[in-house]
Amino acid sequence: MAGIEPFTTEYWNECELPQPVSAGARFGEMEQTQYQEPTVIGKLYPNPATDEFYFEYKIEKEISGELIVYDVMGKQLCSYAIVFENNLIKINCANFVNGVYLVKITLSDGTAYMERLLINK
Repeated sequence: MAGIEPFTTEYWNECELPQPVSAGARFGEMEQTQYQEPTVIGKLYPNPATDEFYFEYKIEKEISGELIVYDVMGKQLCSYAIVFENNLIKINCANFVNGVYLVKITLSDGTAYMERLLINK
């Protein structure tokens, strides 16, 4: 750019200015997806519970899974296998203190969800 003054019209004509870009192009065209409720395969009851609670479920033969109970600090308290041959898990919570617990259900087909459980003795 020798011999060209920085603020002349000639200088600006040589520059390539960025072109405006749409928001979709900047962030990639995103598909609109519908929110889907998690697939619930069973029922946790009674809730609130006192000394025990149950998870009654129905799954297909080729699917297995796991039920894990956590306290509110994220500490795993117990876990149980979810298998086709059984349709009911009995969880003894007599040694749990009153409070809120998280029950995580994970299946081999990728289904996973959590439920809150209240222990109130």
